[in-house]
Amino acid sequence: MRSQALQMTPEVRKRLLRSRVEAETLQERELRCPGCGFRLQTIYSREQ
Repeated sequence: MRSQALQMTPEVRKRLLRSRVEAETLQERELRCPGCGFRLQTIYSREQ
């Protein structure tokens, strides 16, 4: 399998940077079963 280096366009670079900045502000929470407290999933939200 051959590895190819791809050139990023300025638009793609801008979108990646915006996504990274936005992801850093998200708050991590755990979704748990209300009956037994078992952790079901980790979710990320903008709300605090």
